[in-house]
Amino acid sequence: MTINKQGIELLQDPSLNKSTAFTEAEKQAFGLIGLVPDVTETEDLQLCRVLKQLGQKNTDLERYNYLINLLDHNETLFYRTVMSDPARFLPIVYDPTIAEACLKFGHIYRQARGMYLSMTRRGKVKEVLKNPLQSNILETEIQTAARVAKLVFDTGLARVERPTDMVAFIREHVYKPAYPSLVAGAKVEAIRAEKPAKSA
Repeated sequence: MTINKQGIELLQDPSLNKSTAFTEAEKQAFGLIGLVPDVTETEDLQLCRVLKQLGQKNTDLERYNYLINLLDHNETLFYRTVMSDPARFLPIVYDPTIAEACLKFGHIYRQARGMYLSMTRRGKVKEVLKNPLQSNILETEIQTAARVAKLVFDTGLARVERPTDMVAFIREHVYKPAYPSLVAGAKVEAIRAEKPAKSA
């Protein structure tokens, strides 16, 4: 994967930020000298620190907040954490803890992530979807899925042979939805016009 970001801009991108896991060569290449601690840690060591900090939380909602904050800053370490013990962490980042997080959303909100469809925008979904958070959503999803797949293979959970090119493997199998009425700006009426009318 080609990385076109440098310095702070790279560190502020959760899909690229590795925090203390950047190698010396990467720090030199991406202008990170002095911007991260002068050490290179393994993901295993990072994971140990995350697990220790999670152990100091008293409730699953507090653990949820911690993990979402981790996701906002270091996606690779977030997925590494979740995949280290799915049975433990999936109930925290998803059901049932997500229900409590939704109920207390106004109290735990920290920054924008994803898209928000509120009742006040009823009937204006098309307008909302014109403002994607990412300029290339599909490519972002492919890169994220490739990182998750790598962890699945690393932990021995996969039941298929490990591909030599994980990104190419995901790209070949990813679902590619087409929403011409929303993405391409085509009118819903035009799509309806293409459908044959039902006989009475």
